[in-house]
Amino acid sequence: MENSNLDKKPPFTSITLLLIVGLIGLGLGIGGTIAYNYFKAKSTTASTSTPTKTSTPASTTTVKAQIKEAMAATSIDKDGKAVNPNNSFDSKTDKSIYVVGTLKNVSKGAKIEYVRYLNGKYLDSKIATITNNNLKYYSFIWTSKTAQNEHPTGVYMVKLYLNGDVNEAITYTVK
Repeated sequence: MENSNLDKKPPFTSITLLLIVGLIGLGLGIGGTIAYNYFKAKSTTASTSTPTKTSTPASTTTVKAQIKEAMAATSIDKDGKAVNPNNSFDSKTDKSIYVVGTLKNVSKGAKIEYVRYLNGKYLDSKIATITNNNLKYYSFIWTSKTAQNEHPTGVYMVKLYLNGDVNEAITYTVK
């Protein structure tokens, strides 16, 4: 006589069995130590499905061009990076003021613009076109041209735009 129970599936799946054994292992912990036993159950039933390879598609997103970390300074180094950044300048001794933006993924042909305000009122603006790829810094410079060779005193705000979108805004004071 054949045993018909051999053809039936077991009442527990391998995951259920793994959970039960893990819970029993937790219960056997001694002295506050948790005993953890791990094993991997291997299925004994044959599978008729063929595993499919999955691949991660290449990213089609591009990193957005940006002006980051804008700062004011009285000079720049040979690479265009701000030297001794500051947000306060002396009208009598600081003859040139630079506003430097760190560029990220900005390519040739991009438009960079500043709009400058003094004490909340529009002062001036300029648009420049990037002429090289892979520039790391871009700066605008203002040199005093008054009879006393001084910058007007007050609070300046400079908004930096990249291709028409505001990317950075900084303020600095001339005393």
